[in-house]
Amino acid sequence: MTGCTIFNSSLKENANKNPDLSLAVNQPENGTKNTEQKINKAVDSGEKPSVSSIPEKNKAGFTGNVPSLNPKAPILSEREAVKQINELYIGDLKPVTGKTKPLLILYDISGDGQPEVFSLAVAVKDKKQADVSFLADYSRLFSDNKMPVHFYLLLCGNRSGKLYILNLIDLGEKYVYRSFKHLTLNRKDPRLAIISVGFQTEDGLERKWLIFKGPDLKLLSTFKLRENLSLKTVVSDIDDNGIIDIVVQETGIEEGAGYETFLTWYRWNGFRFAEYRNTNIVRNLKAFLAQIKNMLEEGKTRELLNYALAKQYITMGVRQKMDTDTILFNALGFNEFFDPVTTKPSSVLMNIRDVTFPNILENPFSSRDKYGWYFKPSYRVTIKSGLSFIAEAEVRMFKNPFGKRQFSLVPPR
Repeated sequence: MTGCTIFNSSLKENANKNPDLSLAVNQPENGTKNTEQKINKAVDSGEKPSVSSIPEKNKAGFTGNVPSLNPKAPILSEREAVKQINELYIGDLKPVTGKTKPLLILYDISGDGQPEVFSLAVAVKDKKQADVSFLADYSRLFSDNKMPVHFYLLLCGNRSGKLYILNLIDLGEKYVYRSFKHLTLNRKDPRLAIISVGFQTEDGLERKWLIFKGPDLKLLSTFKLRENLSLKTVVSDIDDNGIIDIVVQETGIEEGAGYETFLTWYRWNGFRFAEYRNTNIVRNLKAFLAQIKNMLEEGKTRELLNYALAKQYITMGVRQKMDTDTILFNALGFNEFFDPVTTKPSSVLMNIRDVTFPNILENPFSSRDKYGWYFKPSYRVTIKSGLSFIAEAEVRMFKNPFGKRQFSLVPPR
């Protein structure tokens, strides 16, 4: 945006006692130097800038109202937050609005009962250009005269129900807005928070995560997530430790395998999301099905039971008073062709001549539930008497595909 730049003013040692109001978007030069001098003077002298002590607007386009401590103040409501945020903005920096009010995230990261506030902002001259209806218009991506909009994230502390500015973070120039939300990073530590800001690009979706800690909203790290035709991201606590994980699925052509899907696990290490483990889907799934085929044709039913079924599914069958042959028989889908009441499962399992699974050329796991991803392949089975039939089994990839067991057959439930 022409005429809008970012600068950082250095703070003195006592700045910790006075919230920093100097990170800002420059207004035209006339009058800004006097305002900066007054703000810095207030910081140097230990004064708390307020509307009365600094009537001029600061360079960020914000008023500098820092409240005094009032332990009996009511908890800041969303309505009151909207009112105060609107009073902080002036000039070309405007809050992104939806349905006539600013888009805000209120979250008590300090744990004092008073929520801190995150406000999405844009540097525009026309108020209409700060509205979601304009910023989220997909047609702007393909316009011949498309112009990017500069986005910012305003961080506001909360002192006894009164908001004051902590920081202004430059998010860069973007074309189409998609989302603005809060994510819980660690269920056991509310002092950590993720603010996710999403944008649409010509290639797909881009989300920027900003991870903050503590009442001063310290920015620990950032992480960029992208999604397009060959790249997908799953956000979930895959190892059940209370901390969310990021699994990136990337599809690419691999010789001899078709379209392979590579999985990368990014895990929180206390400061940032770092690459932790890697695996693949198509190659490993082919090996899993090939081993089932070999064990069936060799009559190794006991080994197959422990290889192809996760322990919980075996335990489930035992609780239903099934023997191990029946559990395997049902998990393979044979119960749809044979009646296990009139046909002894072992008489089929021990007399299989050939098994033909479909050739897997790409990731087949298109369905997902809370336990993971699954698909149901149909395959041909021929027994030694010459009888052939088509069976259907459910194959599951667990929500943590990086563990010792990536896949399992699932008995009918």
